[in-house]
Amino acid sequence: MSFAKLFRRIRKNESGVAAMEYGLIAGFISLVIVAGLLIATPAISLIYSTIGSDLSSACQSMGGKTC
Repeated sequence: MSFAKLFRRIRKNESGVAAMEYGLIAGFISLVIVAGLLIATPAISLIYSTIGSDLSSACQSMGGKTC
């Protein structure tokens, strides 16, 4: 087999291209999820802290015996 035929056969061989594209898409989606979590973490933490302090205040106003 000549080098030209081998080169044409390799160039036409597209097996694995779809898997590579799916891998790139999955990698991009995971990067977006991680970035979103990094951005949203302080806001989520603030929400839970607010809920916790509100529950603690409510418990204290009831005498604190049932909490």
